[in-house]
Amino acid sequence: MIDVLLTDGRFIDVALVAIVVELAILAGLARAGRTRLRLRDVAGQMLAGGLLLAALRVALAGGDTLWVVLLMTASFPAHLLDLSRRVTAAR
Repeated sequence: MIDVLLTDGRFIDVALVAIVVELAILAGLARAGRTRLRLRDVAGQMLAGGLLLAALRVALAGGDTLWVVLLMTASFPAHLLDLSRRVTAAR
């Protein structure tokens, strides 16, 4: 059972849904003033991770290699956004 979830990418779907739920919860907490963490502070990290997971999902499902490359390439600017936010926050 676990082998099927891992080899066809359905497990990745669960992880992607978890990212969306986490972002929704963080947005709700931020809107209610219950956290100092702002959505834009984690957006780059979540986007980069989500795009890499999507690339893995396409690869595991036997999708077109072009989509894998495009998704992985798109994750790089999101990663740079995350790094720039962290460097700015560290100053």
